[in-house]
Parts: sequence; structure tokens; C-alpha cells
Amino acid sequence: MTAGQAIQPVYVNDCSIYGRAIAGGGSRAFRKRANRDKARFMILKVARLGHPAIRTPAQAIDPAMIKSPEFQRLLDDMVDTMHEYSGVGLAAPQVHLSIQLAVLEVSHHPRYPDVPEVPLTYLINPQVTVLDTATIDDWEGCLSIPEMRGVVPRYKQLRVVALGRQGEQLDFVTSDFHARVIQHETDHLKGEVYLDRMPNLRSLSHLAEWQRFVLEPTQKRHTPAGKTSSD
Repeated sequence: MTAGQAIQPVYVNDCSIYGRAIAGGGSRAFRKRANRDKARFMILKVARLGHPAIRTPAQAIDPAMIKSPEFQRLLDDMVDTMHEYSGVGLAAPQVHLSIQLAVLEVSHHPRYPDVPEVPLTYLINPQVTVLDTATIDDWEGCLSIPEMRGVVPRYKQLRVVALGRQGEQLDFVTSDFHARVIQHETDHLKGEVYLDRMPNLRSLSHLAEWQRFVLEPTQKRHTPAGKTSSD
């Protein structure tokens, strides 16, 4: 994407979003920003699997446009959208924009209480190099494939080179869950989803059944004797 091209995200048509946030709806981060930025608070519409945007490889972003007010607003809106839907990452193709951009953050997340925190990160034109070809199997879900979970193998360690929110150079090594989130989001930039990474679909489950037959038994196995998972 060049500096001359306009960014045209698709927003949720819900004028009550700000009022709902103030009334106590949405995530804690959602409400925090709503209070801070009363003049403007927007949630982007998430594209689902089947929409062409999900399968379209993303274009590189011209660094000259990163500091523009329009692009900076988009970054804020993507973070707000990620928080509102309790995600740990969001890629631009998921909000109908075929550009190489993703945001991610893991902080006191109820679904991932035991993983190390990942600071709010903006990845523009990311390039990923696998440093450890060993893979780890774990469950994944996706905002663009709602109400589903599946076991996905991901590489253990990566090097990531990208531009940050202000166009600064990022170059870091990451492992385990952080590496998984980055692989998931950068797959979106290639027009791929986690289903494409699954060696077979036998583990693919609807969310309610996954919670009942996978999550709850796992929690019970890790609950000390004499205690229940709700204690």
C-alpha cells in the first residue's frame, strides 16, 4: 500500500458502543479507552472465513504513511477491536484490509492465565524466520472462524523483523506462546488460516463441545485432590 492510497476499514454499525462501554459492557481495556477518548471510539467489523479478504495475500505498507493520522487511527481501532472481542491478536485482513499489519497483546487474559505476558505490539510489514524447527501442538481459535477450536502445530522459536507503530525498526527473537500468536497472525497476511496448518481435522471442535469435553476434563485433572475447579 502506497502513501497515496486511502485506508477504508469497515466499522460495526452500532451507535450504542460507547454507551455500552460506559455502562459496563465490553472488556476492561475497551471501557478504559472509551472513557479516555469520548470523542472517537470505533470497533471494526471482523471478516469471517469465506470472505475474499481472508484469503487475499496482503500488500506491503509504504513506511511514509505510517505516521499519518489516518493510519494511526487505524492502529487504535484495531487494538480496540482485538480487546472488545477478547482476542490476543488481530491482522488487517481480518478487518477487510489487505495490508501487512497485525497487532497483538496478552495481558491478564482470562483464556491464557498461565502464559507469559506479551506487551502491546504493532507489526508492520513483518518478516518471520524460523530459528527452531521443533513444533509444539496446542489449541487455537480465530475471530474469523468463530466458535471453533483445533490443535495446530507451530514452530517453537522465531526471529521477527518488522516496523513498529512509529515506523521504528523491530528485530526480536520469541518463543513458545508468543511465537504461536505471531505465526497465527502472520499467516493471515499470507491469506492463510490455522485450519491450513492442521495435519488433519480430527481435533476440530465447536467451542461449546471443546469446553465440555476438552477444557473441563483438563482442568479437573490439574485440580488438587479434595478441591474442585471452582474453588
